Amino acid sequence: MTYTWHSTTRNIHAENLGQKFDHRLDSIKKHLTHFPQGTVHLDISLEKNVKKDLYTAKLHLRLPARMLNATKDADNMMTAFDRAADTLVREIERHKSELRGDAHWERRQRRAGEDSKKVLWFQAIPEFVSDQPVPEMLMEMLSQHRSRLLSHIMQMIRRDEAAGRIPINSINSDAILQTVIERSLTEYSRKPPRKTYKGWFEVLAKEELSRRYEAFKARPVRRELVAA
Repeated sequence: MTYTWHSTTRNIHAENLGQKFDHRLDSIKKHLTHFPQGTVHLDISLEKNVKKDLYTAKLHLRLPARMLNATKDADNMMTAFDRAADTLVREIERHKSELRGDAHWERRQRRAGEDSKKVLWFQAIPEFVSDQPVPEMLMEMLSQHRSRLLSHIMQMIRRDEAAGRIPINSINSDAILQTVIERSLTEYSRKPPRKTYKGWFEVLAKEELSRRYEAFKARPVRRELVAA
């Protein structure tokens, strides 16, 4: 994964800033590998306060659905930049945690009193035709939350069975989950920017359930003829 960056300076005369930043820019890049190619840009602003002999580093990171900012001061330009970079990395990790919906899953797990256990990887996924690479972060989230998403789908099915909307055992929860996985991997660019991935997975599951309900209702009713 590559991302673009641009730097501006004020009251600072330094050459080869790119070489000075290379190490820290690489460390930031390691935390951005899960975002789609070409969607990330970093603006670097460095300024020296000549009256106080103080340097200020400001980093503005544009992500697909968020702008992250970090500002730090120091009596040395690179120290200010390093501190701002450390703060930005923490902001990136916090943002990725929000996208995964970690806090929601943890609350839900505590309420349910579930024991922690290893989640198995989902079934092999067929090749899909796409102009963009599948984000690794999406794959990791689907793997990490597979069992919980399946449990959510089963709860929705049981609710509709109890309401008499569908006959018992007429909908396969594993098939719904597989469709959600396939759609999320091919349609991830359509996710609403303000919706978490966890919430988007549940929307896809609800849509697929509704589609199967309608298909089930449209089936012709078989009638047996009884001889007179």
